[in-house]
Amino acid sequence: LTAIQLESLLHALLNNIKVTGRNKALAYSAVIYYHVNVTHDYQAALDAINHSIELDPQELENHMWLVKILVAMHRPDEAREQIALLKKLDARSMRAREITLLENELADGS
Repeated sequence: LTAIQLESLLHALLNNIKVTGRNKALAYSAVIYYHVNVTHDYQAALDAINHSIELDPQELENHMWLVKILVAMHRPDEAREQIALLKKLDARSMRAREITLLENELADGS
């Protein structure tokens, strides 16, 4: 597939009225992955992750992606705020190791 074809497929997925709620949040994950890893358009990835978080605010993975994008965009203060939120959302510390890795990544990038 060409980039244009892939983007058309992603937009069709997001515009499908049958894709709602958590499924739409997951669809945004594909858009985020595409922008981070293919186009390197971090602003577009940031826009997509914000939509995903609006749809599924409790999903830790979304907030983890947001931290990574903010670090890549050299926005450490916002990344720190998201890490603090991640810690609150991860009340059972099931993702504590991954959150620590994000903190280390942020410290290395600052």
